[in-house]
Amino acid sequence: MQHVQIYSCDPGLRARVTRDVRAICARRKLVKGRYRGHVPLNGAVTDLLVVKLVEAATHAASRPIPNKVASRGAPPDNARVLLASDICCACRELELSAGLRYAQPQSLAVELYVAIARHIWPSHTRQQFNPRNTFRRMKAAAIVRN
Repeated sequence: MQHVQIYSCDPGLRARVTRDVRAICARRKLVKGRYRGHVPLNGAVTDLLVVKLVEAATHAASRPIPNKVASRGAPPDNARVLLASDICCACRELELSAGLRYAQPQSLAVELYVAIARHIWPSHTRQQFNPRNTFRRMKAAAIVRN
């Protein structure tokens, strides 16, 4: 198993993310591959996906990430954009499709984002996250990781 860097101070976040990712993988069983065909979400692929997404979730939950340059309006929460980017990168690294489908049935990347984001940023108004805006901002941002 790979070493996982934990950023967040929430001790239960790792367990909740692991539980949700494993539940999604068990329910889906097969997902679209990056190039063609379908990829089975067996134990090894699921374990690697859990490791990558726990690290992404704890990094996103560690603190809000402000813009470098102030602009008009309320400041965006760039941690959401980085979480979406990390989920897409994890899917691509595991040769899974990082396609974005927002209507039911949602794509794997969108379903993982919604499942993880509700643990990091709980909403008391019972409103669903709008992943479409977050992924649109991610594509426009052209994020480069060191």
